[in-house]
Amino acid sequence: WATVITPDFTVNDGNFTTPDLTNYTQTLILNSANEYTGSFYPPSLTTYSGEYDITFYVEDIDGLIYTQSQSVNVEGQEAYNPNTQITKTLTLNNGWNLAALPVDINLTTNELDTIFTNAQTIWKYKNNKWQVYTKEDIQVSFDKITSLQKAQGFWVNNNGIDQFTFEGNSYKTSVGTLSSGWHLLGAGADMNTSNLITQNANIQAIWTYENDWRAYSPNSAIMSLITESGITPLKSIKQAQGFWLNVK
Repeated sequence: WATVITPDFTVNDGNFTTPDLTNYTQTLILNSANEYTGSFYPPSLTTYSGEYDITFYVEDIDGLIYTQSQSVNVEGQEAYNPNTQITKTLTLNNGWNLAALPVDINLTTNELDTIFTNAQTIWKYKNNKWQVYTKEDIQVSFDKITSLQKAQGFWVNNNGIDQFTFEGNSYKTSVGTLSSGWHLLGAGADMNTSNLITQNANIQAIWTYENDWRAYSPNSAIMSLITESGITPLKSIKQAQGFWLNVK
C-alpha cells in the first residue's frame, strides 16, 4: 500500500496546514519479467499541481514490511467553469483523426459543409450504431450524421492539415453513467485516465488515436497485453481529442 501525504491548501500564516494521511491498497502482480507491479490513482492528486511525498510499503509473505519514500511532481487539471465563454482550436492532420469539439456547441449538417471543407468522411458511433457524413450524395448503408455535439468523439478522414477555431462554453466530459459496451466520446478538457476510472469503476479499457494507437486498462492482465503488443500506454487525453471507452 502507499501513504500519500496530500497538502491541505488552506493557507495559515503563509504555510499549509498539516494534512491527514490517506491509505491506498493495491495488490501487486507478478509479470513476465519476474517483477511485481501495481498502480494506484488517488483522486486528490489530480486537483492541484505541486510536489507530493509518497511512501510505499510492501509486505512479503513472512510479514516483513519494506518501505521506500520518494517525491513526485503532479500537474493538476485545468480549472473548469461551465459558464465561461472560451475560444479553442481543433487541429486535423492529413488522414484519419480521432477528434472532438473543444467547446459546448452543436454543429448541423450545413455547418459541417462550411467548416470541414477538406473532410472526405466523418464518422461517429452512437447507441451501438455507426453514423456517417459525406459531402457527396452517395448511397450508404449507415445512418447519416445530422449534427455533432459536445462530448461526442468522431473520426475524420481529412485531405490536408486544417486548424479550426470555435467559441462557446467550456464543458467537462462525464462517464459515470455509461452502459456496458463500447462508447466513442470526446474530451472537453484535458483529463487523465485516473479521472475516468474514478468516475466509473466499470471501465475496462480506454483507447485513443493520434498518429498511432494508445491504450490504458485498470485491469493488470489487459494492461500487460497492451504493453506486450507494443502499444503506447495512455496516460492522458487532450482537449478536443476523441477516445474509445469500454465498460463492462
